[in-house]
Amino acid sequence: MKGWKPTTHQFDSLYEQLFYYYFDYYATEIEEKIRLLDQPLKWYPPQWFENGKSLPSGRMGQVYLISCRVPHQRKRNKMILRKINLCMVQKSIPEGVVGITAIKSKNHYKLAFVSYAIEHSLEQLIPQVDQWTFQKICRLSLLLASAVRDLKDGVHPNLQPKNILISNIYEEHAIKLKLVDGQEDWPHIPLSPRYGRWPYISPEICYQYTNLLTQQSNIYSLGIILWQLASGVIFPTHVPVCSNLYKITPLKHIHPAYQELIGTCLQKDPNSRPSADTICDTLTHILIVDMSTKFYSHSLRVNEIRDRQLIIAKYLAHNNQPKRALQELMEGASLSKRMIMQVTLSLGHHYQENTFNNQSIYYNHDLPDLVQLGYV
Repeated sequence: MKGWKPTTHQFDSLYEQLFYYYFDYYATEIEEKIRLLDQPLKWYPPQWFENGKSLPSGRMGQVYLISCRVPHQRKRNKMILRKINLCMVQKSIPEGVVGITAIKSKNHYKLAFVSYAIEHSLEQLIPQVDQWTFQKICRLSLLLASAVRDLKDGVHPNLQPKNILISNIYEEHAIKLKLVDGQEDWPHIPLSPRYGRWPYISPEICYQYTNLLTQQSNIYSLGIILWQLASGVIFPTHVPVCSNLYKITPLKHIHPAYQELIGTCLQKDPNSRPSADTICDTLTHILIVDMSTKFYSHSLRVNEIRDRQLIIAKYLAHNNQPKRALQELMEGASLSKRMIMQVTLSLGHHYQENTFNNQSIYYNHDLPDLVQLGYV
């Protein structure tokens, strides 16, 4: 592009005109950074990325997930776009970048790095865990714990399933995991005590004991996610949360060491929570032991997950805005599971049954909560 003629005499090359037109802020810094790359970046037309979905992002630029069809390719590709800002330029360019494009922002454009997206977010996969083996759950938990451990002294500013992208989910021994944001952030990030998403905010942040997000806060969030992987529960963002239904209680038909690990991660005292290294060692031991000895019944574990999901589906169906939350709960579900849920919800609506007056269907009030979830 440097050898192409610009459209006006104001610039020496089309390359300089591109930076001026699409990024008038920090153009010099960005150009110098890109010049230092080992290989040139491809230019992707902005028209390919007009319909994007914004993802929760941090200091390293707004992130978008976009599905587009690249010319000369039959299938659509999912791409990740990250807006370029001065913070990113001063630190380092994200890994896996294959090109550069521009995103329209109000009345002007901003440059963005392009990389291939990983297939699914963990939030989309959690409702499917009743179709997984316990070994697969442990392997995915180990990958997640390893990703948190590899942050070293850094922290993820918003660790939750929507920020975790996964590929090769149907190949158990080839699963890959990537945190969408936070890998290049500073070791300690001062944040508002209201920052984050319920229930992944740790108690010390929630109750304003401290405004400093640390790796122990990430361990708490990790404990919530480990419980979700074993229970199949996702927390809705668009409907009121019923504390009785979304209560984090001990799971009956799960490996006892896995259950104990969740409890230690959810300790209210940050100093009592295990390190990421300890979590990885524990999960590795569980995997090895589980291959030789079965501590639970697979069918009972599956039934426990489906019973809980069915009760949550009934609750969502009686909510004023249940459609989106129900779709998220049925994401990736088998045909038989979808039919059972839809028939049950249709019958419940037809007879106008109030299924929430009798909580003894599944929940035992004698079971202690592992954590007191508060509203933020």
